Amino acid sequence: MSRLLLNCDIGESFGNWTMGLDAEVMPFIDCANVACGFHAGDPSIMRKTVSLAFKHGVQVGAHPAYQDLQGFGRRSMNYTPQEIQDLLHYQIGALDGICRVQGGRVSYVKPHGAMYNDMMANPAQLRAVIQAVAAYGDLPLMLLATRDNSAAQAVGDEYGVTLWFRSLCRSRLRQQGPSGFPPVARRGAPRQRHYRAAGPDHFPWRGIGRQRRQPVGLAGRYLVRAWRQHQLGGRGAAYPPSVAYSMKPRIEVVAIDCLMVRLFEVIAEANMQWMLAATQRLRAEFGTALVDLVPSYTTLMVHYDLRELTPTQARELIDLALTDLQPQAQGSGQCHVLPVWYDLSVGPELTLLSQRSGLTVEDVIRRHSAHEYQVFALGFAPGFAFMGLVDESLATPRLNTPRKRVAAGSVGIAERQTAAYPVVSPGGWNLIGRTPAKLFDRERDGYSLMQPGDTVRFAPVSHTEFVNLGGDDTPLEALA
Repeated sequence: MSRLLLNCDIGESFGNWTMGLDAEVMPFIDCANVACGFHAGDPSIMRKTVSLAFKHGVQVGAHPAYQDLQGFGRRSMNYTPQEIQDLLHYQIGALDGICRVQGGRVSYVKPHGAMYNDMMANPAQLRAVIQAVAAYGDLPLMLLATRDNSAAQAVGDEYGVTLWFRSLCRSRLRQQGPSGFPPVARRGAPRQRHYRAAGPDHFPWRGIGRQRRQPVGLAGRYLVRAWRQHQLGGRGAAYPPSVAYSMKPRIEVVAIDCLMVRLFEVIAEANMQWMLAATQRLRAEFGTALVDLVPSYTTLMVHYDLRELTPTQARELIDLALTDLQPQAQGSGQCHVLPVWYDLSVGPELTLLSQRSGLTVEDVIRRHSAHEYQVFALGFAPGFAFMGLVDESLATPRLNTPRKRVAAGSVGIAERQTAAYPVVSPGGWNLIGRTPAKLFDRERDGYSLMQPGDTVRFAPVSHTEFVNLGGDDTPLEALA
């Protein structure tokens, strides 16, 4: 019976420079893709990472890359097939040697960055990578799953290499490569925010925001790669306070039956009325051929039925839907009023926001509850609604170390986003209160209380009112 495996890119520090939370992440993963020194890592970092992995019973995988430390292995380079094999043998061998000294071995290979992109785009390079893995020994190779993996599988079978196919969540795919190999978008290219798994059970995984790495996978040949949210940078950096409207639709390939419609390049509240109008038009144009339509801050993912439409026909329908598009009227979605008990026992970062903003705690609460927020997208957890934009004075980065357990109903802020946790889960947002509202209900039509296009107001309530409404007032520290 298959089970989900958490598979993480790791060991990417270098010298005195630290990247990631390796020690904190390692106890929670099953497979570690360890950098081999060419894009990140060094001999000491590799040794420490391997030691940490073995300590927690985590499989070690080689994460080889082009020799591009300065570019983090994200720049494509022109290597011959033989040079590709030499690069792989050098890096796998180095990591395997460190593993052997500590009583273990490398368990699989997963190329990094541009090497991975080029491998997925170029069948000749994929063949070179598979040849290198076959020559080294009995190691599986991890690569991207498509609806039809037969081309890659045939090459793997030819050289006796086991292939672990995985499906990307929250990472844009570029134009379809030759022979059915869809390459991953390079860093710096615009990214999409959703992808439906291409494994045998088609697990749906959704997410939004600026993200980076951390794969989740199925044991065996299908792995699903989820991405850990990356901090957005300076206060409100991802959300300009004023953005002139500029919609320049662009259609991007996500998978063989998925297209990403990128409407905007920046996040703004004004986007949503156009997104809703585009959603309505696309549903009407695609009709029964539409499998799923997933909105986000700046994009719409269109998943269509290949039995009814060809990719060319799908593009034509998108173009038709967006012709002479006009925004929907304001207030077309539902407005939800969520009661919130703002208190330090359930919102410990109230003090932090007060210190950062120079406001009193009362003023922080007043400013957070004064605004009517736009629901941009759902993601991270069932019913988790990403809302914005909070007052710039309250914009605060995520916590450096996420909490392992956040209570259902917890209201938080991350940069200029705000949200309420629908279920108990880990989380790194700054908590400022708690709502008794039931945000996710499997008996509710649509499951989630809030949907993209809705608006939300937070209404402060007393402790007594919160409890009378069914709220759980267990202090946060008691939940840890």
